[in-house]
Amino acid sequence: MKKLKPLEYAFFLLKLRDRSIGELEGKMEHKEYSPQEISETIDFLIAKEFLDDERFARNFVRFKKSLKPTGKYYLRSKLIEKKV
Repeated sequence: MKKLKPLEYAFFLLKLRDRSIGELEGKMEHKEYSPQEISETIDFLIAKEFLDDERFARNFVRFKKSLKPTGKYYLRSKLIEKKV
């Protein structure tokens, strides 16, 4: 299987679910994209509003609370895990 271009890979991941900037960077590093490719891709996605940590955090908290009531410390720790 050929390696996707950085932007194609980022869109593939974002199509599956919303991601934090840190999560996306980590996934791209794992796929061995260069730091420059990662930075350019992340900057483009932020500029076009495909990536937004504040929106990700709001949606994440809303989703978790819809499953079951959770405390703010639990939610905070989960957001830290997601690199927000």
